[in-house]
Amino acid sequence: MVDFSALKVGLKGQASILVGEAQTAPRVGSGRVHVLATPVMINMMEAAALDAIEALLPAGHQSLGTQLNVGHYAATPVGMTLRATAEVTKVDGRTVEFRVEAFDDKERVGDGTHSRPTQAQPKFMTDSMTKNTNKPRLCFIGFGEAGQAIASGLREAGVENIAAWDILFPHAEGAKLRQAGEAMGARLATSAADAVASSDIIVSAVTAASSVDAAKSVAPYLSGNPYFLDVNSVSPGRKQESARLLGGAARYVDVAILAPIHPKRHKTPLLLAGEHARTVLPVLIDELEMQGVIASNEVGAAAALKMIRSVMIKGIEALTAECFIAASRAGIADEVAASLRNNYPGVDWPKMVEYNLERMASHGIRRADEMEQSAITLAELGVEPLMTTGTVTRQRALGELGRGDALRTAKTQGRDAILDAINAATKKH
Repeated sequence: MVDFSALKVGLKGQASILVGEAQTAPRVGSGRVHVLATPVMINMMEAAALDAIEALLPAGHQSLGTQLNVGHYAATPVGMTLRATAEVTKVDGRTVEFRVEAFDDKERVGDGTHSRPTQAQPKFMTDSMTKNTNKPRLCFIGFGEAGQAIASGLREAGVENIAAWDILFPHAEGAKLRQAGEAMGARLATSAADAVASSDIIVSAVTAASSVDAAKSVAPYLSGNPYFLDVNSVSPGRKQESARLLGGAARYVDVAILAPIHPKRHKTPLLLAGEHARTVLPVLIDELEMQGVIASNEVGAAAALKMIRSVMIKGIEALTAECFIAASRAGIADEVAASLRNNYPGVDWPKMVEYNLERMASHGIRRADEMEQSAITLAELGVEPLMTTGTVTRQRALGELGRGDALRTAKTQGRDAILDAINAATKKH
């Protein structure tokens, strides 16, 4: 008997899209006004519902959207982000019912209900998926967290031809990277030149400081005019430099990863920019099951959004650390969290504090490197990066502490344990 017990009331999912001309009513064919088309909003509601339950479905089963009863109440112009949410309200055997809502940057624009029954995949679909090998050949330059996450997701989606190269592969510190590649069945290349051989799509996922070097390492060995997806968190100017360096040898695409790479891995939302973005996006969606939208035809547009939003996102992390380190030393961490809840009732502060501290302890050094690129972005725009410079310092300091045994152990044990470990390592007596 098939076990559906993992499907429970309260499960939540979401999906978002940057509204471009392709998502407007005239382009979709549902109207004449250049605002978000209702069918696109409905599609995002379905995607949010699928996001809530897809990972919990029994093996060999799929969820099918069969009924929607929704209203679309307000227009969303091009340039805004539409965010759809879904929450499971009822599970009746194989059928799951949802409350769905859609919001743009200003207000709620739609809501309603949605039903999705679950059924076994037809055998011909399972057979065809196992037989389909006509997928692009990919290689990854840089095989850290992002590269591994995307590659492992693609392998599970049936992409067979994946090569990987990282400058750490020949060294002892690259052992874990090699093991990860071997475990997922990727071909471990012996060099950048070996990795890009016969590749249709090259994914550059290195450290911020190495993005241009990564492009240089492959430039002499490119053939067949492959796509070069630069997913690195660097400034628009750095992306433009890499694009100029590759010239006509590759079809360069500026890519920004707009959410944590886990748990969605290759399905994490992407923002694409550059003259080749429109031609590669259908390949990513149709052949690789990835998700993305177009920001602009100009290289650097996706990077600009990523870098500028990081000022806020990683800045809040740094402020969280600074605030609650002080609060813990004063013995008022709970009181500060309660006070913040009064001002921001929609935020689960205990959860946010723990999450932000863990992220900084685990990835603060890399995030500091990325924030240096945000500072460069601000400087390119004529904005002095006063707050961002402070974020760099705080992120790097906590990332360095996170390399120590005490904090590495504590970061899985909750807010108070993390704060105690930080204070033990830094408090002056």
